[in-house]
Amino acid sequence: MELVWIGKTVSTNRRNMTRCVRGKAMVYQGKDYRAFKTGMITAFRKQNNQPTISGLCDMSLTLSLWKVKDTDGPVKAIMDALEGAGVVRNDKLIRHISISRSYHTKNENDIVSVKLNVVSN
Repeated sequence: MELVWIGKTVSTNRRNMTRCVRGKAMVYQGKDYRAFKTGMITAFRKQNNQPTISGLCDMSLTLSLWKVKDTDGPVKAIMDALEGAGVVRNDKLIRHISISRSYHTKNENDIVSVKLNVVSN
């Protein structure tokens, strides 16, 4: 299965990673990060025509990012979006991640391509 998302990637906001909610430290997701994840969930739901993966799978990511950005930043959002879109039952089922990165100019859109290979279901 291959899913593609085009837009502007955002990584976690490290400056304000946690905040206190009812006495507990919670991971804070900024507005841009939430919009990035929600956009991917919507795109992945539209593209996915297969049942939810409920077993182990391997993921291959191909990222075309503006070269100033980190490669590892968007990975958590991508995995959460796969779970949120119902592509995988739980992102902990992704046992292996392979990442390939390419570069583009600053004014072009980022492209995220996700390939999932089911190991067991």
